[in-house]
Parts: sequence; C-alpha cells; structure tokens
Amino acid sequence: MKSTNITEKFDYDSFLKKYDADKVIPFFIIDENGKLVIYTNENQPAPKKGQTLIGLFKENVEKEVELKE
Repeated sequence: MKSTNITEKFDYDSFLKKYDADKVIPFFIIDENGKLVIYTNENQPAPKKGQTLIGLFKENVEKEVELKE
C-alpha cells in the first residue's frame, strides 16, 4: 500500500500517467478536511488537489515506472 498526495503540480492526471491504472487499486481518499472516503463499485471519485490517495500498488510498479521515465 502507498499513499500519494495530490497537488497542483502532481494532479490525478499526472498520477495516472506515472502509474498505469491497471497497476493500482485505489482504496481510500483522505480529503482536505481529514475525512476518509472509501472507494466502492458505485463510488470511485477522482482525488483533487489537497487530498491523499491511498491504494494498493502491484509489485514492482515503481521500478517499471522508473525505467519508463
């Protein structure tokens, strides 16, 4: 599991470009007020600036990304 802060420079689109969507399973967002938002089949929000995305990253995803950059 890994947490990623969504910022103005590193927005959700940047996140999706860096980590392939099929290599990350998002579980939670911690919003700017500290509220925990849980991902479900019916609720899959895109995190916004000031929020933190917490998800499960498949094995070796960071090594694969580093090689692509």
